[in-house]
Amino acid sequence: MKLFARLAVLFTTVALVTMAIPSVARAQHYNQTNLVADDVIERVYQDPAPAAAGRRGEALTDCIDKLEGRAAQAVKGHYFDGVKLNELADRMGMTSVAMRQLLHRVRVLLLECVRRRLSVENPT
Repeated sequence: MKLFARLAVLFTTVALVTMAIPSVARAQHYNQTNLVADDVIERVYQDPAPAAAGRRGEALTDCIDKLEGRAAQAVKGHYFDGVKLNELADRMGMTSVAMRQLLHRVRVLLLECVRRRLSVENPT
């Protein structure tokens, strides 16, 4: 349960950071925002707070289960097995910068997947 709580907290952090920045500003300040978001996410990962499962948790679990290839390997290794970024990057033949980018992109994909699933359940 603690691992799920970590991933749920990470997801929530990504969602809040993504929603807080207008899309034009996001494009202009991508690098700066990316560094700040990743720093916050990694700190939360180190000390997770309890997370509610509910519909969002179920949607997140379903989206994680659909991951394949390097994305699945990176998420499983870092968030579920607790492998440090540098070590995981070495194992996968990547630089640590490339690993951070991959994990960031996967978090964005997970956010979009969860949003789609929740909108299908509750169309507005």
